[in-house]
This record gives sequence, structure tokens and C-alpha cells, in this order.
Amino acid sequence: MSSNRGSILQVVLVIFLILFTSIFSYCTLVTRQYELTRYQRMMNEQRRIEILLRRHWRSTIDQDILLSDTYEIEESIISYTVDDDGKDYLIDCDITTKSYHYTMQVKIDMETLDMYECIYGH
Repeated sequence: MSSNRGSILQVVLVIFLILFTSIFSYCTLVTRQYELTRYQRMMNEQRRIEILLRRHWRSTIDQDILLSDTYEIEESIISYTVDDDGKDYLIDCDITTKSYHYTMQVKIDMETLDMYECIYGH
């Protein structure tokens, strides 16, 4: 009778360990999925802001010269400084949204108005 009791406890222990490992793995996967979704949302927001800034800078350059300014897009505040080195505009942006804050450095060719370098910082 004691050998049956020992083997039953071993079976219960193995089942418990398998169940615990499964629950832990599932929780880890859910946590990582949440982090990836949050990161993807942040990247999409950065991309959207970058596109809107390009449009704003291009229309400003077409109408006038590009000067340092503060620009508001929905719930984001962008402060940027413009430096003219002769053939490029060098723009340093300080971007603040309701959920995060980051910087961006941009180079725009003066002749073609193409943005050929964009570096993000935090």
C-alpha cells in the first residue's frame, strides 16, 4: 500500500509540474505579446509623426524658408531647430507625446527636398 501511495504522489507531482510549466509559459507569451504590441504602436506613431513632419517641412520650404519652430500634431508637441549647412537642412527635433519622449535628427537635401538621414534617440 505504501508503494502505491508513493507512485500516486509522484504522478500528482509530475502533473502539477507540467501544469505549472504550461501556465508559466502561457503567461510569458502573453506578456511578450503585450510588449510587442506596445512597441508596434509606438513605431507606428513615430512613422506617422515623421510623415506629417515631412509634409509640413516640404510645404514650408515650398512657400518660404525653413526656420526653427514648435509644431503641434494632435497630442504631440514637436520642437525643432534648423541648421543650414549649404546643401542640406540639418534638423534636430524634440518630440513629446502623451506616452513618451524622444529625439530625432534629420537631414534634408536642399535641391531635391529628400530626407536621406533620420536618426532616432531617446
